[in-house]
Amino acid sequence: MTGILANFAALHQAHWQNDAGYRRAWYFWPQASSLLALLLIFNPTDPGGAPAGAPWVKPMAAPGGPAPSGPAAPAKPTAATQADREACIGKNYDTALVVCGELIATLARTDPWLAEAYHNRGRVYSMKGQVDLAIADFTQAIALAPPAPGAVNYRGAVYLDKGNYDLAIADFQTALAAKPNWALPHANLGLAYFMKNDSERGLAEANEAVRLDPQLVWAKTVRIRINSARKQFAEVISDATAVIAASPTNGEAFYYRGEARVELGDYRAAATDLAEATRLGYKNFYLDLNKGYVNEQLGNVDQALLDYTAALKINPKLAYALQKRGQIYFDKRLYADSISNLTTLLEIEPKNYDALILRARAKMSAGMNAEALSDIDAALAQRPNEAYAHSLRGAAYLDAELATVEPCKKYGQPTADRSRWAVGGPARAFKCDKGPDIAGSIKEFDEAVRLSPALTVAYIDRGIAYNLLGNRQQAATNWRMAYKLDPSDRGLLQRMQRAGIRP
Repeated sequence: MTGILANFAALHQAHWQNDAGYRRAWYFWPQASSLLALLLIFNPTDPGGAPAGAPWVKPMAAPGGPAPSGPAAPAKPTAATQADREACIGKNYDTALVVCGELIATLARTDPWLAEAYHNRGRVYSMKGQVDLAIADFTQAIALAPPAPGAVNYRGAVYLDKGNYDLAIADFQTALAAKPNWALPHANLGLAYFMKNDSERGLAEANEAVRLDPQLVWAKTVRIRINSARKQFAEVISDATAVIAASPTNGEAFYYRGEARVELGDYRAAATDLAEATRLGYKNFYLDLNKGYVNEQLGNVDQALLDYTAALKINPKLAYALQKRGQIYFDKRLYADSISNLTTLLEIEPKNYDALILRARAKMSAGMNAEALSDIDAALAQRPNEAYAHSLRGAAYLDAELATVEPCKKYGQPTADRSRWAVGGPARAFKCDKGPDIAGSIKEFDEAVRLSPALTVAYIDRGIAYNLLGNRQQAATNWRMAYKLDPSDRGLLQRMQRAGIRP
């Protein structure tokens, strides 16, 4: 009992000196009493550990942002005035930077508040992104008042933000050695392990943080990130829902819950969560990518296009967004826009098979068959046994041939095997004798069917090629096979009817 009362007294002195809000609350005894009880429950060891007046949790604005800080502050006599202490720990960072600097310049080396001044100036530097200055100040705070678990934890958070994961892990472990039951360094350590691709150890630390402090939003946030990467989407939704209940303006929680719902196919609920994350100001190109995908699934293609464009404004080299825009423009028959997006993508990923094939299709649709063949050849260099690529090359040969059929019919005569057109008179302008022959396209369709016997489009196009050669029997055989594979193809049925061929 004596120890509890002593701890009450120490906590009261620490917060009375360093927390103006606490002093105001003290005049309303029931509220202050409840506050002290909560502090004892969640921080039963020393009264230090966090910058006075600082929040227990500083949620990240986006993945990769600074990790939250954690507690550290002495409660001994100091030459620093109450006004200066309040300004140094305040939320006006410019003022805090000046006042903390003045305290550092004037306080004696033995003054217990000198370490706090370094700590809080380090906090301000970290908030402003001046991480090296922050690390230097935290290091001074640690040297002045060891073991200073709060400053050590905060320095680890800055190292984590810099990508110095080993140094971050060392600091979090040091903080925990001084204060083993402090949840916050466990959560930070979990994130550091996760960033080093050790999700199992990361999850174990996050679970321990939640066990120690079930109300710590940051601990659940770390666990959400790890479980999202582990594709444990039900757990993500559970934790995100708890975080949202505790912190309704937490945009990151809405984002991760929305992303998990996308993965589980609950697109309407996902759309609601992702829209709320956007409204709350959460910034992350993955948010826009997910919104684009959801809008495509819900049939809102124009909005999806805007979402992918928004993602590209954040990161102009997002291959996925360029691919999706290329596909949407292709589907809208805006072939020049499709080609433009896919060309940008292929400058980033020259061997992207899907982009090469889609750009070839866009070029063929735009009548650029020779250019399309170049893309198809590049795609086949990546995947030589891809049936669709062989079929597409056959179609490109065939399209090039069809482009010359009408003018050559008008001005020339077919050769004996109908594989080429003899040239006469004005037909020379169409270079009828220079294009790929129909036999070449049939050879590609043969290879496509050999590699994939159920590839409907190869049978359709091979039928067209045989029909051009006047081989009605082979045309009928191929079209009937295609119809057997896909009886819902109305275009094929109409083609057969026009040719007088029964299914």
